Amino acid sequence: MKKILFAISLIAVFFLHGTKAQSINSYDGTYTGSAYRILMNGEPKEAQPLVFTLHNGTLTGVLEKFGKMPGSVHFRVTGVSLSVDGRLTTTSPNAGEIRIFGFLTPDLKWDTASGDPLGAFHGTLLTSNGVKTIELHFNVTSSVGFSRKKVKFSFLGSVK
Repeated sequence: MKKILFAISLIAVFFLHGTKAQSINSYDGTYTGSAYRILMNGEPKEAQPLVFTLHNGTLTGVLEKFGKMPGSVHFRVTGVSLSVDGRLTTTSPNAGEIRIFGFLTPDLKWDTASGDPLGAFHGTLLTSNGVKTIELHFNVTSSVGFSRKKVKFSFLGSVK
């Protein structure tokens, strides 16, 4: 009896693990939407259009201009996984980089001291009426010389 229960447990683990990996890939696509609730060093900024691409558990996107910064923010979040309840998490050590004047590229680090109870990165994926939707929340920080920038924003987008 114990062997049967053990075998059933193993099958369930393999099934759930396979379903989890398949679920994130089934949401691959280009999500068009906007960044909103933007705070840069605590100062609110206006919402702006943004596109994120999710492919094989990697999330990428570019903000051409963020606040007064003379450059662009390149997001690259690897190791994105989807839980059974639709929540997104990541194992990525950072969120991407900032490209200033084409040659300065400081990393975007996760701001683990942001005070967000769900962490520095979290989100949800869902499908409703055949439309795939993603909601993301970022808390990141970056340093250029002696200047440290903290950025917090949310993103809501869908595959068109």
